[in-house]
Amino acid sequence: MELQRHAMLMYTSCGWFFDEISGIESVQVVQYAARAIQLAQDLFGQDLEPGFLDVFQGAKSNIPENGDGRRIYDRFVKPAMIDGPKRLRITRSVRFFTNTIRGHASFPSKWRMKTGIW
Repeated sequence: MELQRHAMLMYTSCGWFFDEISGIESVQVVQYAARAIQLAQDLFGQDLEPGFLDVFQGAKSNIPENGDGRRIYDRFVKPAMIDGPKRLRITRSVRFFTNTIRGHASFPSKWRMKTGIW
């Protein structure tokens, strides 16, 4: 269902009525597409990203330093993607701070005793 959700989100109209492919709306719909590609790879075991990038490279930016679709993907979309290890780090960080705020610090008891955080 998550794959289908992102596949629908990538067709959000505000992202396709643009004058610049590196604009915030356009980059957002490409992020949705990238997430759909990522989920499809996990589900079906087929990497669709190279084919997508071959087509997207044909889209040229009006801003010379942004180049084409592939460069925009590499500069703005790829860094925003969350893979397994990055997701784990984010989850642990959120859990750490949430538990600390609630007073249920989930660290070794020596550290808790030393800092006074219980």
